[in-house]
Amino acid sequence: MVKRTLKEHLDPDSGHKRVLSLAGGGVRGLVTLGVLKRVEDIFRESTGDPDAVLADHFDLIAGTSTGSIIATGLALGWTVDQIKALYDELCPILFKPNRIKGILKFRFDAKHLEKKLDEHLKDAKGDLIKLGSPELVTGLLICAKRIDTDSAWILTNHPDSKYYDAGPGQTWLPNRLYTLKSLIRASTAAPSFLESVKIKISDGREGFEEEWGVFVDGAISGHNCPALAALKVATLPSYKFNWKTGPEHLSVLSIGTGEFRNRHNWEDYIDKTPAQQGIEALKGMINESQKNTIMVMQSISHSHKPWTLNSEVGGLDGELVGEKALVNFRHVDVQIENDDVRKYLHLQNATGQEIDKIVEGLRDMANGRAQNLLNCYRMGCSLSTEVTEEDLFF
Repeated sequence: MVKRTLKEHLDPDSGHKRVLSLAGGGVRGLVTLGVLKRVEDIFRESTGDPDAVLADHFDLIAGTSTGSIIATGLALGWTVDQIKALYDELCPILFKPNRIKGILKFRFDAKHLEKKLDEHLKDAKGDLIKLGSPELVTGLLICAKRIDTDSAWILTNHPDSKYYDAGPGQTWLPNRLYTLKSLIRASTAAPSFLESVKIKISDGREGFEEEWGVFVDGAISGHNCPALAALKVATLPSYKFNWKTGPEHLSVLSIGTGEFRNRHNWEDYIDKTPAQQGIEALKGMINESQKNTIMVMQSISHSHKPWTLNSEVGGLDGELVGEKALVNFRHVDVQIENDDVRKYLHLQNATGQEIDKIVEGLRDMANGRAQNLLNCYRMGCSLSTEVTEEDLFF
């Protein structure tokens, strides 16, 4: 097959545009990879090219937190197996079981992630790959949260975007010069799990002082599922992509890392410390913002297999906010509840107690135990059987 250039992927007049959205979720990024392996296989079968990669098919790949790692690898032209190998190396080291609760001290040491990013995100000269580097072969979008200014950062490698370059007299560093390593660290700095990251925003030219920004996990920005962020960037004139709307022009495939209700016994919750209550509330905000993102996307789109949102609205099948759909949309995910876990891990004969233990492990996005990592990937592979050629929007 003929590979397109980055310019051709971004060109609004070069045909139907396809977006891949990858949610956050820690080690459950392995669920995403299980699904993506099938997506890659379908693409290769359809094109007849056994070496085709997803960067050949998708024009913009968006990721938050663990999704930013996967999105970056795909946008660099990596295969799903290459990214899976990185996760197999990284997860057991980064998320090594410990007794730290994340209240007074971060649960895990980010240096393990940084070391792996250093190893894998360098160009042929040995320099760290930047957002503006030619190694990126398709569009890339990464979500992060700059906490010192309370601002969501949505960064892309589109050369016409507002902050991609710096003009005369401007002291801030252009987006194209940020390393992919630093952007991934910013997007993955989950509060209580990994420490926040400091990134230089201005180098002090023109007599101004240096400026640094402090970043935390992109999920805190409300974009744990970056599908809506990607749609805004792709279609709003301010972001300079200027892609056309309508199911005949634009499609989004969204892949989650597993969804569940973080239920609490009210007495146990009341007895938690204020810090513990705050962390639980933050988790609930992230979950709810993701559900809202999917609801908005399904309310403005055509979806041949809508994701069930809640008992009141179902999947909004056939319901639209406006008169016509703006986009094709498909969200692929799994409920980390007993029934789905039993189904997708093929544990029909397991006891309720055994399933409860597996569910508890899967819900911990920092559970780096070998069996849990295997369960995550197996869940994704099993879920992937529901993905068809129609979901790739040929």
